[in-house]
Amino acid sequence: MKKRILSLALAGALCLSMTAPALAAGLDNFQKVNTYTAGQFSDVPADAWFAPNVQAAYELDLMTGSSATTFNPNGNLTVAEALVLACRLHSAYVGDGEAFAASGGAWYQPYVDYAVKNGIITDGAYTDYTATALDLDSGRLTIDGSVTIQLAFRSIYNVYNILAAYAACREVGIAADTASGVINNYILRNGRMQKFTLGAHRGVLLTSKHENSIAYDTNLRYIAASKSPCTVLVIVDAVSRKYFTSETSWLWDIDFDRLACDSVQRVILSGQYANDLAERFSFTAVAPEKCTVEPDIRAAAALLESQGDEDLYVVTCFSDRDKLLDLPCVKKEV
Repeated sequence: MKKRILSLALAGALCLSMTAPALAAGLDNFQKVNTYTAGQFSDVPADAWFAPNVQAAYELDLMTGSSATTFNPNGNLTVAEALVLACRLHSAYVGDGEAFAASGGAWYQPYVDYAVKNGIITDGAYTDYTATALDLDSGRLTIDGSVTIQLAFRSIYNVYNILAAYAACREVGIAADTASGVINNYILRNGRMQKFTLGAHRGVLLTSKHENSIAYDTNLRYIAASKSPCTVLVIVDAVSRKYFTSETSWLWDIDFDRLACDSVQRVILSGQYANDLAERFSFTAVAPEKCTVEPDIRAAAALLESQGDEDLYVVTCFSDRDKLLDLPCVKKEV
């Protein structure tokens, strides 16, 4: 409750930094708009020292609780909630009758707009750098209810990276539109994702760290989320030196069952360890008739070049990526 009261005091302090018209208004503008019934919040006992304060805040429509039956008196206020308090106090004090109607963005966006308009805060002064909306199917991320960024790589991990990059830009003073413009559809130039064409196929090569099941699973999840018919080429042609015997037990840590979805029409297993891959896939839900084993990477590429025009995804590691990308039939996008 102490933190809630401190936040209320902060909100009040914000409101009292006002222009002359605001100062002309009076405390008489604060009117009860809600009816409080003792015991309506299960976590606010009638004999609690703070119960009268909760009642006053509720009746004045400054705070309405965390739910219909709880107030959460020992909880913490977010920046957004403190800003809501400031705006409600200001609106009541000056008697402007603001309705704070929902705008279709973040729930607190009407309050941010009001606070900026009335000089309570400056534009961009407070932000949680929060993903307030996310549609991985369309590759659209909305930050703080107003900044929209298109994702070139539709992965939740890329969302984390984008949020970190955006927050860093804003914290050093870069404008929101500038930061979002640079980040929009950005593709890391570290080789993890490479677009290309092979025959009539538009392809995306997704590079995983050597024998890292989390990296592989992230890329498989990305493929499984695709709604368009596709072929998946899995290449394992090299094993890192930590597996000095070239054993492939790490393949069993990868969740290849993610490819057992309607959009994946066929899976081509290639590289020196194609047969090890085939053994691993025999224990997945991927239909055997969808799988083709072609150990020779060049031959696998020639097969793809001669057949179909569906989307193509390649899953491999850093050591093997260029064994496909450097083939004459593969045209990398710059």
